[in-house]
Amino acid sequence: PQGEIGVMAWKEQNLLMADRPVTNFGFKQRWETQFAMAVQWQAQAPQRRWVFALRESVIPCVDPARSQEVGYANRRMWVVFQADAVVAGCVPQVPPGTERWDSSYASEDN
Repeated sequence: PQGEIGVMAWKEQNLLMADRPVTNFGFKQRWETQFAMAVQWQAQAPQRRWVFALRESVIPCVDPARSQEVGYANRRMWVVFQADAVVAGCVPQVPPGTERWDSSYASEDN
């Protein structure tokens, strides 16, 4: 899509492949926190801001009919969405046992 891109639940490879500057919401932030920050950022310019995210990190808070799957990379499905795809007031619920492939989900004891 044209416009600004924000990334959440991302991997370094996603940034390396970006074709423009991106806004990120913290590699070490929990997905729920990144989602809240992304939605707030998007609301400031909803017509021109897109969020690129790991699909499992935004379920059930993004309407799949209003988002676009961009394909598999790094063995994961990625999506982009605009503000109209966000389910108002939703907080992503990360299922127990979900694979944590980045450092944002170190144990709570660390």
